Amino acid sequence: MVTSVIMVLVLIMLLPRDAQARDKSGRITTIVIDAGHGGKDPGALGRNSREKDITLKVALKTGELIRKQHPDVKVVYTRTKDEFIELHRRAEIANRTKADLFISIHCNAHKSRTHYGAETFVMGLHRSQANLDVARFENAAILYEDDYKEKYEGFDPNSPESYIIFSMYQNIYREQSLLMASLVQNELGDKSKRFDRGVKEAGFLVLYRTTMPSVLVELGFISNSNEEEYLRSSQGQQQLAESLAAAFTSYRQHTEKNSKPREVISQARPNPTIINTTSADSPAMASPETLSVVRNTQTGSLDTQKTGQGKRQEPQSVKTKTSSSVTDVTWRVQILTSPKKLNQSHSKLKNMGNIFEYYHKGAWKYTTGAFSTEEEALVYRNQLKNQGFSDAFVVPFAGNERITPEEARKLQGK
Repeated sequence: MVTSVIMVLVLIMLLPRDAQARDKSGRITTIVIDAGHGGKDPGALGRNSREKDITLKVALKTGELIRKQHPDVKVVYTRTKDEFIELHRRAEIANRTKADLFISIHCNAHKSRTHYGAETFVMGLHRSQANLDVARFENAAILYEDDYKEKYEGFDPNSPESYIIFSMYQNIYREQSLLMASLVQNELGDKSKRFDRGVKEAGFLVLYRTTMPSVLVELGFISNSNEEEYLRSSQGQQQLAESLAAAFTSYRQHTEKNSKPREVISQARPNPTIINTTSADSPAMASPETLSVVRNTQTGSLDTQKTGQGKRQEPQSVKTKTSSSVTDVTWRVQILTSPKKLNQSHSKLKNMGNIFEYYHKGAWKYTTGAFSTEEEALVYRNQLKNQGFSDAFVVPFAGNERITPEEARKLQGK
């Protein structure tokens, strides 16, 4: 235990002195894009591809798109060819260039070849064995380095005890990192049609040593034959790059407005459509066992399986096409879908505020919160996920009409 504490203190002392003194103006001038693995470190292996090749191609395409869309932003790569770059050097590049954002690009793998989907990590303490397993694999890259025990002060990527150091880690850029991670996941779902595995936390050495908002993106599972085919295709790599570039654009717009998501969240619009708890015309409330919420793997939305219990009322569905005269866009967070209309006293809703209900595609759907920007809704979604709403996702409306994220962004001039 004494050894672990000493290791913690040494690693903290090794962090750059400007970790607490970075410019807080919010202006984005430099981004570092890190293509995971490389050279003698192939990363995860698929049947027909290597992680290091995919990450490099996606990284270069992403940087090219950002340069075209943001000519005033400096794009820095940790590598531009198939070469081995030590983990600490990747972080040093970001710190030395005083980057405003660090994106590390990777591909996932699992012994079960059925796993699929994209997930984005921020620096933090792992909350599940699965998160720890991902961190262990990525941190194992240091085993390719000479004298890694000296460079990383005895850190062993395969030892659970080594990860104790992250419990003392205080990330002053956690909120910005979570925002970027949420935007990445949102875009990977919309543009690349990747299944959303969520925003997660774990102890990654490459993020631990950076002194700016940082995320590590797992684009998909190279161990899944279908997903591997997508990851290694030029079309798939272009879509993934477009997703990351779009996430950066949204992040920059939000950051440079110097907004404060936590304060905005408490200012949700006061007049959403509230569930009527007293109407005599309301159908009977569904019992908890009748709820069967599943995620649609094609759209990322929540839908319900048919329960076959009773006859359901068929009220007027929420329209999904936007009238050209409607420009008032509201972003909400959907938390529940039910085959029957629910009362606000239902266990899943009674402690939530600003509940908005709508009928869509044969099911009652429930949202909470009402925000004027997508970024604010994404931050709120993350808070709800931490509260146990693991499948919460953002849904935009024009008035009371549900629209697609693309339509909403267009209406808002993005």
